[in-house]
Amino acid sequence: MATNPQTIPGQQWSQLITLFSETKKVYASHEPFLSPHKLGFVDEDHVETIKKANMATFVCGLFGGREDVGFSHLNDFFLETFVAESAEMLKSHTQLFLHLKTQAYISAVINDKAALLNGHRSREDILDALFPSQLDEHLSTRRSGDPQLTPTERDFVAHAQDRRKSLFEESDSEAAILALPKKYPWEDFLKDVHTYVASNFDNIIGNIVSSHYISPCSTSAKTLRRIPRLRELGNTQIPLELEGRRRFRPPSNPLKEAEVINLMILST
Repeated sequence: MATNPQTIPGQQWSQLITLFSETKKVYASHEPFLSPHKLGFVDEDHVETIKKANMATFVCGLFGGREDVGFSHLNDFFLETFVAESAEMLKSHTQLFLHLKTQAYISAVINDKAALLNGHRSREDILDALFPSQLDEHLSTRRSGDPQLTPTERDFVAHAQDRRKSLFEESDSEAAILALPKKYPWEDFLKDVHTYVASNFDNIIGNIVSSHYISPCSTSAKTLRRIPRLRELGNTQIPLELEGRRRFRPPSNPLKEAEVINLMILST
């Protein structure tokens, strides 16, 4: 659908994307992700609807939507999107978050080589933004009750520190930088997101029954490998300058399109 806009399903997909985007603009016109706290929403149903919309935005950005979603957005709003407020991170969350941060670093050092070469910023600056030393404090502040991290969360902090160290110790030569995608494959990250959403889809959409519900179908590893990493969308800078404004070209991915459609219908 996303890759064939001239077809009737493609036109319907484009209309749904437009409706979803326009609905979100009622609440926030500049940022792709919505914050229930900034919007003043406290009702549990409203908060859950915002979470569904953010999940749709996340999936849409990765698998064929037309949102201008960059890695900085995905990193900043990952916890709000995937982990309920005051809830603990599960192992599946920690794996996704670590892979996301790794891919964000790779994107930054590959796409912003000029900034690195002229000294405007360093690899350490990028790593500090993605793997901050106070990561454990950030996780504990999300708790309204017990601020103590769970064993899974402590493991995540340790793994994040190890990943930061490993990335920092990589050579800064062009050959070494261009080899990072082979060491940390992009399609592995997509596969993890694919698996998480498919496995938790019923929990994500809740118990709402829609007449427009579309049953997800399978997606092959070959399809995931065809999804391109990123491309530039101009020189607009975002906080921390992790990557500028980037998005993914729409792939052919029926599973994600079905899931995005359901999420968008349920959140508009």
